[in-house]
Amino acid sequence: MNVSTHEGIRLIRLDRRFLGRRLMSAVVYHVDGLLVDTGFSRARRELAAALSGLELSACVLTHHHEDHSGNGAWLGRIAGVTPMAHPAARSFLAGRMRLQPYRKFFWGTPEPFVPLPAGGVVETKRHRFEVVDLSGHTNDMIGLHEKERGWLFSGDLFVMERPTHFMPNDEFEGITRSLRRALSLEFGALLCAHSPRLDDGKRALRAKLEFLDDLGGRAAFLLGRGRTPEAVRDELLGGEDYISWFTGGHFSKINLIRSIAANLGLEDVTG
Repeated sequence: MNVSTHEGIRLIRLDRRFLGRRLMSAVVYHVDGLLVDTGFSRARRELAAALSGLELSACVLTHHHEDHSGNGAWLGRIAGVTPMAHPAARSFLAGRMRLQPYRKFFWGTPEPFVPLPAGGVVETKRHRFEVVDLSGHTNDMIGLHEKERGWLFSGDLFVMERPTHFMPNDEFEGITRSLRRALSLEFGALLCAHSPRLDDGKRALRAKLEFLDDLGGRAAFLLGRGRTPEAVRDELLGGEDYISWFTGGHFSKINLIRSIAANLGLEDVTG
């Protein structure tokens, strides 16, 4: 775990370690009594230590995935704070999530709970956060925009500038649409749940959008000429790698190309 501060925001990086080696991280944010995401259940002790002595008056989940919602039920029990989320998240969070083995290994399975619906605005004592639709990675992903301070809490909208792997439900068109929506907002700090960019966050989002637009254009050209998604993947991204293998193909390059094909109305070749 690593804790740092930025302009009154407490950044809590929760690490997933195996045999002493850090494999993955998720970042939880605390600002003015508001918790943005709860991290994953395997890091509950670390989160509890980081929150010790802090005011907790509200919590917002950017989306239902287990590395963001994993401690939601626990937070309600120990602090009396039931997380808020997009209404579509309820169907995922209220029951036991069915997760692929690699996701259980990395993050753990969240306890079920019923979230409160997040409205259009979340207010704390000092701040006013506009709830922004950032769907695409999931249909329930939202962000929080604090215009006066120039903050955008973006969930998994960013993560990296050059993504090459998608989950099966990632929607290429939805993600690029949300990137454009986010870029229309006024902000400098991009409070990503895995890779914060505290300065010039717009540059990072713009770089990701440009990469996806270019990849989408080249893939569309090849698909339009009758190339299979597998052939397009091999030419533009290379063959599958250890990430695809470890996740059983759930997080893979072919999923990205298939999402582009589906956006073109070529569902018959998406497999």
